[in-house]
Amino acid sequence: MDNPLSKEDYLIMRAKKALPGDIYAAKSWLITARSLFPHSAKVQFEAYRIEKLSKNVKEAAKCFSEMFQNFPDDRDIWKEIETVTMCLRLEQCDSEAEFLCQMFQHIPQDLQHRLLIMTADHSEDTMEHCKLLLLLLRKFPQTIATHGPQV
Repeated sequence: MDNPLSKEDYLIMRAKKALPGDIYAAKSWLITARSLFPHSAKVQFEAYRIEKLSKNVKEAAKCFSEMFQNFPDDRDIWKEIETVTMCLRLEQCDSEAEFLCQMFQHIPQDLQHRLLIMTADHSEDTMEHCKLLLLLLRKFPQTIATHGPQV
């Protein structure tokens, strides 16, 4: 083997291999990985992905919240954050979008608020920024005084 796997990557690989046949084995591998590597964005993201594939809304929300708090600058996590916020703005949802909207509802409100603000601030497109601020104001009308027009 030219490039041996790190212990972290080995545990993730075992979880991925186990997933199609035995969800509980996959989760066990990830529990082990999370215990050994609690500060790994890769391990946290894989745990989230498995909960998402399992359609486990509450656990996915818990994993998502942990990822957002612990790794706010991770590229893969930002892609998922952008997907979640896009789903929140959709009028008609497919099953994945519906799941992500339900998951968002299970995230603590202070994190929902922070996530929407950070996503809006992260947006380079002015129209996108405005749409995200409108979403923020719809979800949190009490913030209109803070984020609304300054008169």
